[in-house]
Amino acid sequence: MSLSQGQVQGSCTQKPIPQHLPLNRPRPNLDSLPAEILGQIASEVRPATELAELRLINRHVSKSFTYEWAKRTFEQVETDLSSKSLERLDIISTNPDFAVHVKHIKVAWHQSEEIDVDRGQVFGSRLRWRRDSSGGLVFPQPTAQRWEDVFARFTNCVSFSIERPFDSQGYADLDGEYWEPRGLLLMDLHMFMMNMFSSGRVVVEKYEVDWRTDKSGYDDAEPFDINAPGVNTAHLRNPSFAAAWGNIRSLDLHLGDVTPGGGQYIVELLNLAPKLESLTLDIEESEDGKEAAVILESLGSADCPFQLKSLRVEEARLAGSEDDLHMALARHRSTLTSMELVSIHLGADGIRSLFDFFFFYKLPVLSEFLLNNVQDWEEVGSSREPRLLIFPQLHTELSGHRLFEQNLDDHSYVDPCRMFYYFGPKGSEALTFLSREYHFGASGSV
Repeated sequence: MSLSQGQVQGSCTQKPIPQHLPLNRPRPNLDSLPAEILGQIASEVRPATELAELRLINRHVSKSFTYEWAKRTFEQVETDLSSKSLERLDIISTNPDFAVHVKHIKVAWHQSEEIDVDRGQVFGSRLRWRRDSSGGLVFPQPTAQRWEDVFARFTNCVSFSIERPFDSQGYADLDGEYWEPRGLLLMDLHMFMMNMFSSGRVVVEKYEVDWRTDKSGYDDAEPFDINAPGVNTAHLRNPSFAAAWGNIRSLDLHLGDVTPGGGQYIVELLNLAPKLESLTLDIEESEDGKEAAVILESLGSADCPFQLKSLRVEEARLAGSEDDLHMALARHRSTLTSMELVSIHLGADGIRSLFDFFFFYKLPVLSEFLLNNVQDWEEVGSSREPRLLIFPQLHTELSGHRLFEQNLDDHSYVDPCRMFYYFGPKGSEALTFLSREYHFGASGSV
């Protein structure tokens, strides 16, 4: 069919093409972007040092980029409690753009030329720390008050930790010449933090002490000694401390060597922590040590004031105290989602009794567990032969979630069969399976 004159099948219009574009048209740049877009850009810039440079472009850019830079730079601050560190943290704490981002304070030390390493003076250098006649720190004192003022300005900080750098005992140099310590010892650091919490000006929800002796390189590294001269436990009876400590939710104690009485002290700390959810208990003690058992016994008590969601027990010597471990797990089984037993030493047939417990006591909400280097021993004549829990060639599917051993590389000194890790929704069933495997399968103790 042809179109008659005047009929139009369709219409098409085309805008005229401009002869030229204006040469002075503004080009997009950082200055023209709104603060929201600049904030998104800043969140993608890596590393934080690049942000530090970009924030110097101009005031408009600096405002958006400074927020992201400060957030990453000051989320965790470290201090060795020295005069130089006090000056630095004082500047950070009095700058509202910086202080608001501090979430964790780590008391640690990094080697500097100002410190005589051989003499162990590493913490609190170039500040005057008052001590009483027994050698203990005196509270209150001006130096501690200055630090308290700084810590209190970090109003969003609720997490604190102390890390052992190496031997900080400081009573003798490498030539064996004794001297009076001028800096702070590890127990001083702990007492300093306890006094800080007792002020009522600092809130704590997470506290970690990492004093593992493998960090020190010294055989005589300072222990966690609650009976050391000058150590004062008055904070345990301070209502302000109890109020602050009552907010704690996570407690990680990697204590290295713990002397007698240390376990009971930790029990008293635990009794003041009704909101505690996560506990790491890492104690290196002698064969006759009972400090870990004392703590586990309190965890299994009906009077325990909290319900744990996560429990890690490491390096504990529990020969003769296996029931304390069982009762602690039973006490918290309704809430326990994560359990780790690492390098624990059980008594005769301790592994069998542990799997008997797992078989009869279910952990209904368990979703993650680790068994690594679990040992017991058996009587062989008049001697005790140590045995190691192993799971050789165990690769089994459990309702679609892999139950597996975590092999280590061939160069490791650790046997590749002695670490077993599970993550999934049926941890209790996995433990029951392991119990059957241990009693009736190919796994066992060697």
